Amino acid sequence: MDGAIMELAKSDICEAMRKEIQMNQLLIENSVVYRNTSRQVKIRVFTAMALNDVLQHLNLDRSMQTPNSLKISLPMSKEYLHLMYKIGATRYAYHEKIKVEQQLFLDYTG
Repeated sequence: MDGAIMELAKSDICEAMRKEIQMNQLLIENSVVYRNTSRQVKIRVFTAMALNDVLQHLNLDRSMQTPNSLKISLPMSKEYLHLMYKIGATRYAYHEKIKVEQQLFLDYTG
């Protein structure tokens, strides 16, 4: 999580989540991922996709600003699964998704 977003999350979690989704979406759209793309680039894209999936799943309104639904593992989006199988990166993509969910929970509740 970016430092500016962390500061914003202290006062307005929903707005911080919206900004994080926008940043992740830019990364996803500007990254071209193929089977022979470096693993670091693939992991950054998978991380951004997983973060957006989790953040969009929360769909918090102003009255409920605690992401307790992050405690369970969320299903993968169709786009995430498609990219996983397209580039043949199933194992580390799945582990990256789980790691992102856990880290996001710590970021927004810690």
